[in-house]
Amino acid sequence: MRPASPSAARPLVLCLAMITGACGGSTAARPTEVDLGRAPGDPESKIADADDDDDAAAREKRVEQRLRVSKEPPEEPGYLTLICDPACDEVSHEGASLGPSPVVRVPLAPGSRRITVSNGGVGHKIITVIMRSGETTALRINMGVGPAGSAPPPALGSSSTAQPGMITVNPAPPPAMVQQRAQLEPKAWAGKATLDEIRLLRAICSYMADRACRDRAAALLKAQAVTPPPNSP
Repeated sequence: MRPASPSAARPLVLCLAMITGACGGSTAARPTEVDLGRAPGDPESKIADADDDDDAAAREKRVEQRLRVSKEPPEEPGYLTLICDPACDEVSHEGASLGPSPVVRVPLAPGSRRITVSNGGVGHKIITVIMRSGETTALRINMGVGPAGSAPPPALGSSSTAQPGMITVNPAPPPAMVQQRAQLEPKAWAGKATLDEIRLLRAICSYMADRACRDRAAALLKAQAVTPPPNSP
């Protein structure tokens, strides 16, 4: 029986395409069928996979697109403004010092936060504050109510923090507080401020011992409690 001529068959070779484009070795990207068009054993037989570079670029592009889509912008923090009456020596958030009161618009991550306020002559109190992204939470703590370490009084806006004669002479307000009052007053007197903004203004006026401003802000809060404006929380 005569053997078949080498040119009588066109062998189909299954090869693992490598990065170098040549057969051999154990590292492979994927199996590729290549019709060599040469006789078996031809030393000039070479395999080139021209799609390897394109596939790698496409994969890299898809990964970049997924990363770009999955990367969300960071959440905006909430802002805490806290005033102690009388002034607190130390305000801290979960062990990290925020400085003495007043604390004005300190950024804190949204969620439930434990705030500790202390006064050497009275004691300390621990309060839990719910911070909301992009919003200012304003509190006024009466350090003279109850024994040291007792539960704090209700937050800003309650009757216990608005009693006559509670205003004391405090240290000079920081520039940030003065600037914030200058921004809030025109808005509040024009009827465009939210309840939180009016509460903050009243707290600032109380700290500055400005009874007229404090009482006017308190009257606005009372009026809005009856007929809240559409944009109030």
